[in-house]
Amino acid sequence: THLLESPLGPLGAVFDGRGGLCSLGFMPREEAAWPEGASWNGDRSFRYLLRQLEAYFRGDCRTFNVPLTLEGSAFQLRVWRMLADIPFGETLSYRELALRLGDAELARAVGQAVGANPVAILVPCHRVLGSDGALRGYAWGLERKRALLELEREVLRRATDAEAPGGDPAEAPGSCAPGLPGAPPAGPWRRPCPPAGCS
Repeated sequence: THLLESPLGPLGAVFDGRGGLCSLGFMPREEAAWPEGASWNGDRSFRYLLRQLEAYFRGDCRTFNVPLTLEGSAFQLRVWRMLADIPFGETLSYRELALRLGDAELARAVGQAVGANPVAILVPCHRVLGSDGALRGYAWGLERKRALLELEREVLRRATDAEAPGGDPAEAPGSCAPGLPGAPPAGPWRRPCPPAGCS
């Protein structure tokens, strides 16, 4: 387990033996002590994730390229892939996701798959809202979901201002990837993460 601080509280990251990110989630402060076996900046994969998250929370990036190693059913993996395709700062409803799967009746199943997403922020389940635009369940708390959406909207607002006549182009964010040396080798997005292989 790798622990890191964020503006929204501690995050715990779990990687497999090949550097693929298996899970990333916010942790209660009282559980974010340094248990035996936890590490800080201990390997290249974690350092790469840390740089990208720091850039995200500064508002300096919109996309991630950390290799993911997710385990789930075929349906869950399909939904998680759709989550990863929701553009930065935009939102979809559970029903819209279900319609993209070809059946509005799948909305409840989509909601369950979204709720089972093991990777916060990088697989952006916070960008999924109710059909009425209201915030619906978020495994790591609705306040965090609201804060992530507000952060992204503010980044887009700054980018719009930067593109306006007289704006500062330096305010326009992009990908987290450029300028970040030491990237781990890319891996298959859907490669299963055996429990014994995660650390």
